[in-house]
Amino acid sequence: MNITRPILIVGTGRCGSTLLHNLLARHPGITWFSGACNRWPRRPWINRAVLKSCSFAPARPLIRRWAPPSETTRYWEYLAPGFSWTQRDLDAGDLLPGVKKHVHTELSRHFVRGRPCQLHKFTGWPRLGYLHDLFPDAFFIHIIRDPRAVACSFLNVEWWLGWRGPENWLWGPLPAEYDREWRSSGRCYVVLSAIQWKILMDAFQATRNRVPPDRWIELRYEELVADPVSVCRRVLEFCRLDTPSHFIASLARLSLANRNDKWKEQLTADQRDRLNASLAGHLEQYGYI
Repeated sequence: MNITRPILIVGTGRCGSTLLHNLLARHPGITWFSGACNRWPRRPWINRAVLKSCSFAPARPLIRRWAPPSETTRYWEYLAPGFSWTQRDLDAGDLLPGVKKHVHTELSRHFVRGRPCQLHKFTGWPRLGYLHDLFPDAFFIHIIRDPRAVACSFLNVEWWLGWRGPENWLWGPLPAEYDREWRSSGRCYVVLSAIQWKILMDAFQATRNRVPPDRWIELRYEELVADPVSVCRRVLEFCRLDTPSHFIASLARLSLANRNDKWKEQLTADQRDRLNASLAGHLEQYGYI
């Protein structure tokens, strides 16, 4: 059974993709994937049980704590070896026929009655050509956030590999321009976190044409936290899904905080200046000046 018209959330990471993922997973017609898939990749019935439990209102808060929607990076390594940990962007030529068949076969085992649409979240490399070849009719949602907030967030998570230097991270050798910037900064990690964002967004820009225009939508983290109801309505309309009244009501009850300015508090004046200098061109390009 082939997976048809899945929704794929893509972004650099630390960009608001988890928030959007969690909000869309509230939709009663969507199949999503929990951390149970990482722990038990060969037992899809566990994830189905998680989804079925969400049909009972009293169980939903517990489910959201115990098994929330997840990016399931380890599960995707089981589905498509190398997908989550590649050191360069993946394109259509990297997708093996046997892997494509395996992905569709395994994902089809997760369907729950009444939830015909699958939702996935992928951060890091865009992998747009690879994903479009894997799911030709997928809907892509690209979420973007102020790069200064993203870069500072990289510095504040324990799993950021930039601390090991660009020789040992997942984003491959630095392009010549960025390598000069990294060295001239005195190997400043604040600058390196900005470079990571630029590398990933440059890759999105370079491969955006792999996805047909009618299958691609871009959102801003800032507009999502300001008005989650309107943004989710727009996303569901784009993905050709209905908007149940109880789903909209659950979003309307939320009060979301915009955390974009935390970088100003968490960095010194010198670090803020370095970050702004590194990102200057991209800040203008993406409208954050």
